[in-house]
Amino acid sequence: MERVSQLTCKDIQGFRIKYIRKGGGISLSLWDAQEHQLLKNGQSVEIHPRSIHYSLDGRHWRIMDDHGRDIFPRGYDLHNTPVLMGDDRYVYKKDQFYGLIDLEGRDIIPCDFEEVLDWDDHFISLKKGNDRIVLNRFGDVIIPEGFDDIHILGDGLFQVEKSGKQALYMMEEGFITSYDDYSFTSFYEGIAGYRRGKEEWGLIDATGKNVSVPDLINLEYLESGIFIFCFDLNRWGVLDDHQNILFPTLYSWIESLGNGYLVLTRAKKSGLVDIKGQEILPFIFKGINSLDHHTFLCQDQKGYLFFDEDGHPMFMEHFSYATPFLQGAAQVVHQNENYLLNEKGQILSLEK
Repeated sequence: MERVSQLTCKDIQGFRIKYIRKGGGISLSLWDAQEHQLLKNGQSVEIHPRSIHYSLDGRHWRIMDDHGRDIFPRGYDLHNTPVLMGDDRYVYKKDQFYGLIDLEGRDIIPCDFEEVLDWDDHFISLKKGNDRIVLNRFGDVIIPEGFDDIHILGDGLFQVEKSGKQALYMMEEGFITSYDDYSFTSFYEGIAGYRRGKEEWGLIDATGKNVSVPDLINLEYLESGIFIFCFDLNRWGVLDDHQNILFPTLYSWIESLGNGYLVLTRAKKSGLVDIKGQEILPFIFKGINSLDHHTFLCQDQKGYLFFDEDGHPMFMEHFSYATPFLQGAAQVVHQNENYLLNEKGQILSLEK
């Protein structure tokens, strides 16, 4: 590995992050494709399609546009990591109340609500007093008050609860199930997984038509229209939304890393596959993780090592400690020294 005094990460959506040692710590700067510096002396940065989140102290967050101009006026509390709704709406807090603001700083939903309950790219569920309502990204009321709880399942479908009973509610259709002892998982392209009572598990569509899957004892949404299921708690498989079995119940656990990558575990060893069944990494690892969906951090008996999306080793070294790559950088410990590492194998020491 090559030691460097300044660590440059690869382009991320047209931007480049550079890390340098400053005093007793690390400072980052952000540059655009024309090599204009947008940020210096930062501690954290997150790049989104229409905005950039940054922090100068690692705790308080600000938001700027892709020209480096701050978007929001002072007084809006983004103390925690900003909540982005779609690519141009932000949940914000002011004087202990919550609202929704756009990238031009205009109030979309007045700052009148005590709690944010749930949200996705299109809808937000808010609490005011004893009332819970759902509004869209333009501030229009989609589901009025009157429910004890509301969860956004996606695709215009909501799980509503009243007096301990749950039902499915469609934005344009109203109720599509009656109140019953249903419990619903995430909704995807017209299909949701459900549990009814203690023994019935199955799939339900937006018309309310349900198909129970015999003998299941659990069914959970995974990603992209696929579900993990089991007939006993030690044998899990993968089922698609048409009840086709993609992977049989041979695994002690199954986890999604996003973008169609699945970690399957059996006999206490994990491997990586895609949803088409192609093996990317063999079943020899103690653990597999990813935050950027194209590099994979694996742990074996010797330590930690990195692989690319084709299953090829990125570096020859094992690390005694490592974090997954995120926005082009990973933290690693090598030969008892802490480093930042980029995907080229260059390292910047974190030690004084």
